[in-house]
Amino acid sequence: AHNNMGRRLGGLLSLPLLGTCLLRQAARRPPAPLAGIAVGCTHVRGRESTRRDFGVAGGKGTPRRWFRIAGRRGGAGEDGGGETETDGIVGREARAMDLYDYAAEKSAVARVDRGNSAHKQSLEKLRSSTFEHFPTGAHMMLGPLEASLLGILVGVSGASRVLEIGTFTGYSAMAMIEALPQEGGYIKSIDKDPRCHALAREHLSRHPKGDKVDLVLGDAMEILDKLPEDDPYDVVFIDADKKMYLRYYEAILAKKLIKTGGLIIVDNVLFRGMVAEVADETEADAAAIPSSLSSSPTSREEKTRKRHLKIAQALHEFNSAVAADERTESVLLPIRDGLTIIRRKS
Repeated sequence: AHNNMGRRLGGLLSLPLLGTCLLRQAARRPPAPLAGIAVGCTHVRGRESTRRDFGVAGGKGTPRRWFRIAGRRGGAGEDGGGETETDGIVGREARAMDLYDYAAEKSAVARVDRGNSAHKQSLEKLRSSTFEHFPTGAHMMLGPLEASLLGILVGVSGASRVLEIGTFTGYSAMAMIEALPQEGGYIKSIDKDPRCHALAREHLSRHPKGDKVDLVLGDAMEILDKLPEDDPYDVVFIDADKKMYLRYYEAILAKKLIKTGGLIIVDNVLFRGMVAEVADETEADAAAIPSSLSSSPTSREEKTRKRHLKIAQALHEFNSAVAADERTESVLLPIRDGLTIIRRKS
């Protein structure tokens, strides 16, 4: 059974490689410099980028302002803005977006606008409500394609106990519910934001299987410290404070909160593509702070960029630690803002 699961999971994890090949074929030329964001998640328009959303009020493909791309390689401009060489990638990002549209539409969880099931309706309502209540923060919600993959990973691993660090408004937890066993199975989901917690509770209370999610309000590290040791979960999903990722990861392994063969799934590990920028500067001079981080910010825009680079630095350190960890094996997928799947070895 373990071998069968491995083969199925191995086949699943090969899909992003196929997607990358399709993107390169669509471009009909060599890959351009890193554009700052993972495959097919943004449209770039000069100094701004927008993200399409699926199955929310306004219809499929409704453009929504998301975030500016900062620090892209391959063009001039300290903040990656303006008409730089990298902006030539716009057309190819549009084609990548078309492929993202297609992939999302053909993924089960993403088809929230086609089905009449209570589960799909609940997902659609929660997604719309998140944009309504958190218009500037809705980009933190898991994308439909990622949600599809998350649900499949929970299902293919046969998970019945899931730990989620970072509920936000509950979309990811709701996406995993249908993959749990009919009898038993639950998700413990942690978040410290009372507003997010309240919205998640409101929508999950209306879901037919919402009682499978135990919402916990509080600081994730404090709650992890209180969880009993050697009481492992089958899957852990991390999507919270990015600068705390390495501490979450070490606590999970040290306390044996993930079973042997269990999966730790981590979101946002490419962080707008800025991890590569930080990695380049760090590797050039491992003893020095990257110049992008050491410069004194003089404007709100520069302060935001510096804060983002610090987050990217923390994620780069996390990614490097995971890649070198003998206790686990992992794959980093360039889906949306980056998703790492980690398996605890025996």
